[in-house]
Amino acid sequence: MSRPAQFNAIVAGLELRGLDLLDIGCGSGEFAPALIRDHGAGRVAGVDERRELIDRALARAAESGLEARLSFRLLEGGGLPFAALSFDAILVRDRPIGAGEAAVSLAEMRRVLRPGGIVAGFGCRGTTDPSSIVSQLEQAGFADVEVRGQDPAGHSVVRAYARMY
Repeated sequence: MSRPAQFNAIVAGLELRGLDLLDIGCGSGEFAPALIRDHGAGRVAGVDERRELIDRALARAAESGLEARLSFRLLEGGGLPFAALSFDAILVRDRPIGAGEAAVSLAEMRRVLRPGGIVAGFGCRGTTDPSSIVSQLEQAGFADVEVRGQDPAGHSVVRAYARMY
């Protein structure tokens, strides 16, 4: 699936107007301006573990004219570089959720997510069993967990949504 198709799969059906979003695994920030322009997000912050991608994302933000509403930070050590209760929604693309060296922990996602906030992910690596993702999210305190399919090989959860109360 192409990156634009991944992006569309994550945000399909989500009401993002006015929300503060965190994009985990933001890459070069290619979709952040669209979250504001096309989906009405209030503010988008992106994190990625690769410095060169963050540098490109910062340049893209400046070129877009939306730099006051876009920010990008290097992800180091698994902790999210934001204050508690900073975001209304978290988007996670093509990354492990919850466990493993490259993953941002579910506890960290919960920490920065406001009550009623949502986590939406695509290509959540690290499990071949969708019920495992559901269990991990529920054990971390998320509710209304919904998994929408797997990739053709059955190795990745395609879309997982969870709300925190």
